[in-house]
Amino acid sequence: MLLFAVFLPEDKFFATIEISDFEGISYISAIDYANESNMNQIFIESKDKLVVQHESKKIIFSPNSSYILINDKVYNLSLKVQYDGNDFWIPLNTFLNLIALVGLPSIKIDSSEKFILVDLPEVNIKECIITNKE
Repeated sequence: MLLFAVFLPEDKFFATIEISDFEGISYISAIDYANESNMNQIFIESKDKLVVQHESKKIIFSPNSSYILINDKVYNLSLKVQYDGNDFWIPLNTFLNLIALVGLPSIKIDSSEKFILVDLPEVNIKECIITNKE
């Protein structure tokens, strides 16, 4: 008798973020990307900069600049990051290339091309039970 075991990968979960269009160019919200990827973020009001922390990586977005800083290394997105007074908007296509290069949480464009799918951080804690003992 032969026994076969089929191992299926655990279900992969994604968070969705809406893609916005500014003058024919696709952008995503930096704040939504950070929130959905469980990254810490700080807005430096005096400099109008957004600092996002992912593991040991510090990403700095500046308004109206095509350059972002990741761990003191400058990267050119070719298109400017837009700032509307509330959120920083990252040009999607060039940011997609950068994500893989520097190891940020990955994103994929869904089939409708209206949303991106953000890989949720993997965790290995499945359950936690707390009991009081005397």
